[in-house]
Amino acid sequence: MFYQPKDIQKALELKAELQETRRFPCRGATDLVVLMNHGKAAPENFIDLTHIHELRAIHKHNGTLELAGNVTHAQTGKLPIHCLAQASLSVGGPGIRELGTIAGNLATASPAGDGSAALLALDGEVEINQRSRLATAAARKFFLGYRKTALAPDEMITKVIIPTELPDRLGQERQARRD
Repeated sequence: MFYQPKDIQKALELKAELQETRRFPCRGATDLVVLMNHGKAAPENFIDLTHIHELRAIHKHNGTLELAGNVTHAQTGKLPIHCLAQASLSVGGPGIRELGTIAGNLATASPAGDGSAALLALDGEVEINQRSRLATAAARKFFLGYRKTALAPDEMITKVIIPTELPDRLGQERQARRD
C-alpha cells in the first residue's frame, strides 16, 4: 500500500498502525531501493513524506542551523557549514542528492553514511518526533551500532540540528572504493 500523509502527525499514526520497521521512507527512499534491489527488504507499505511541507524548511535558530527531515543532500551541499556540505556532495550522484535526505541517511545508520560522520564531527543533534512528544538526541547517543539507532518504530527524525559556531578547520574527506 502507498500512503501520502499531509502532516507529521498522520505520518506517525500510519507508521505506528502499519508496524513499519525503523526505516521510514522519505522523499526518494534511496537506501530502501538499494536494499530492495539486493533482496534485503520487501516492504508491504510505503509512506511518502514529500507532501509534508513542514519537513522542507532550513532555519537559523539560537546559534544553530535546523534542517527539517526532507532537506536533501543537494540542499545541504549548498550550506556554509563546510564539513556538512562536503559530506552531502559526496553522496551518490546528482540524482540521489536531489532525492535523498540527510534525515534518511541518519535513520539508516549505515557505517558508510556520509551524513552520519558529519553529524558526529559537528556535535549535532536530531529531533525525534513521536506522536505524543518531541525529544532531541545528541548524535553520539543516537547511533547505537551497525544500522541501529535510538529511533523507536513509531518515531521519526523531524530535524537535524547543527551548531553554527564551528572551527574553520573542520572539513571532510572521503576515502571509499566502489566496485
